Amino acid sequence: AKVTPSLLREMAESIERTKTFLASRDKAKHVEEDLRFHWMIAEASGNPEFCRAFENVQQKSLLCRYKTFDLSANSSPVGHGNIYQALKEQDREGAQAAMQDHIRFVKGCLLRVMEVDAVETFA
Repeated sequence: AKVTPSLLREMAESIERTKTFLASRDKAKHVEEDLRFHWMIAEASGNPEFCRAFENVQQKSLLCRYKTFDLSANSSPVGHGNIYQALKEQDREGAQAAMQDHIRFVKGCLLRVMEVDAVETFA
């Protein structure tokens, strides 16, 4: 990603908006902001093919974002903050690690939700 002062400013503003939406328990606005944050990074890649594939994944992940809201939403500013901080420090490996940690955490939350849903469905 091409990390510019403008991108860093937008990321920081997004993290603050996320905190506001979480405080007000506004799930829809939080999910929209989460999508926006991730899209900023994808767009900064300058790779149109990646952006097209990423947008497809983003759209398919909407249900997951709503399903994991209660388990993972409060961690979003932390995960996004770690990514932001690494990019701000021009630590690309750290940013990659922070992104992977963020994805793994949310994936784990989704799997826990799915396990609970499966147990309740078949109980």
